[in-house]
Amino acid sequence: HGLGATEAGTDDSLRRGGGVGLLKVDVERAELDVLRGVKPSDWPLIRQVAMEVHDAANGGAELAAVIALLVDVGGFHPGRVVVEQPPGLE
Repeated sequence: HGLGATEAGTDDSLRRGGGVGLLKVDVERAELDVLRGVKPSDWPLIRQVAMEVHDAANGGAELAAVIALLVDVGGFHPGRVVVEQPPGLE
């Protein structure tokens, strides 16, 4: 049984288990909802985030909001946030 977005922020097993090595997010246009569901006190327990951001309709605004959240709330260093776009995907 996996954890849902809202459950992850309240689950003490995150602390008991030593945190999350990799948080992988693939939720088709609900990326910000998932990230906003992580409690600020739980962000230090997350070492890496890998996600697919669907932003074609927003002209980059969704991606910018995801990056801002990772940096401002998640505490990730801006120089360590990597954005890749495979050729042919717009």
